[in-house]
Amino acid sequence: MNLKEYLEWHRSLGGDGSYTAGQSMADSKTWGFQGLGRFDLPELGDYKSKGDEEVWRDEKMEYLAVYDDKLTNWVKSTWPFLKFIYAKIQIQRPGEKVRPHLDFCGTYLEFVVKQCPWLLKARHSWQHPSINIWRVCIAMEDHVDGQIFKFNNQDWIWKKGDCVRINTWRALHYTENKSDVDRSMIKITAIAPGKPHF
Repeated sequence: MNLKEYLEWHRSLGGDGSYTAGQSMADSKTWGFQGLGRFDLPELGDYKSKGDEEVWRDEKMEYLAVYDDKLTNWVKSTWPFLKFIYAKIQIQRPGEKVRPHLDFCGTYLEFVVKQCPWLLKARHSWQHPSINIWRVCIAMEDHVDGQIFKFNNQDWIWKKGDCVRINTWRALHYTENKSDVDRSMIKITAIAPGKPHF
């Protein structure tokens, strides 16, 4: 399978199909996340007032999203080796939950191939990804009891600035906010250097 075929497969899943496929394709024995350390966060002012509803495949997501050029520039300076950076803040409000899923990253890869269409010929599948995608989460505040971020059987309990890389292709993960305060997280998707296989 090449990336063009992979994207066609991903589009064919639809919204609910992506969640269903993730349930059957996940590897419960693989690592869920890897710690990347603790970082000083960029100054983004009153970012919560900029939060907006986000919709993916006609489904309203269970969080608000904030996009800010200051955040993208901070990511570029923090990880200068990463390319095609797509960064946002996700604000999950009390009572919201994102159901268990895998990140197939099809929407992100559509964004990438618009800039590099030659990548469509690269060999790529969820079992054998040729493109080294980094999906990273950074906590913007300390963890509060009732805020859940679970990867396979790993619970992430964080402090402000803690950063993890998610095993996007294989580890089933979900979030839920059972606390009475918002949970803010930076989410970064990017590509690390490495020659794709053709």
